[in-house]
Amino acid sequence: MRIFGGVRPAAAGALLLVLVAGCGSTVTDQRAGTRTGGADRSAIPSPRATGGGAPVAFCPAPEAGPAPSPCISYSEEQRYADNHAYKQEMPLSESARADNQPRVQALQAALTKLAGGPLDEDGLRRATAEATGTEPATVHVELWRDRSYAQVVVEAGSGCLKGTINEGRVNAETTGFIADGGCVPAVGH
Repeated sequence: MRIFGGVRPAAAGALLLVLVAGCGSTVTDQRAGTRTGGADRSAIPSPRATGGGAPVAFCPAPEAGPAPSPCISYSEEQRYADNHAYKQEMPLSESARADNQPRVQALQAALTKLAGGPLDEDGLRRATAEATGTEPATVHVELWRDRSYAQVVVEAGSGCLKGTINEGRVNAETTGFIADGGCVPAVGH
């Protein structure tokens, strides 16, 4: 008797055993340089190791069930923070902060003039560029649909200049570049 397009039952059983035993794929974890089989990625060894040098896995999310022992606790808050680390601001030197202070004051004054009236992207872009001595095309503008909140960001000198208008309240500051590079996250991040 032949099944599976001409494969004998014994061969079909062996093929089925291979398929079931090999279910799941081998995955290489680029961070740790290790390999794991199957679909359970919660047990991927981390680059951290126990005192004896054996790799330790990150604990799975609480909803995934019991954690292997030992494992490194990894909260949802930590996962969120790691996922958004690219926009973490780098420290700004005191000299760069002092160099940017006149531009911060000019940006504060320009945004204060705009805060009482209707906000639009072109007006925010022009006012920011004029106040900071930059080109309008380099100014990043974020404006909420209801126009109650606006943020402008521009690279200036050795840092970033940021200004906000939030329901009429104005704030301007200088900060360091983000970990992603520049002052705003790259497109697609």
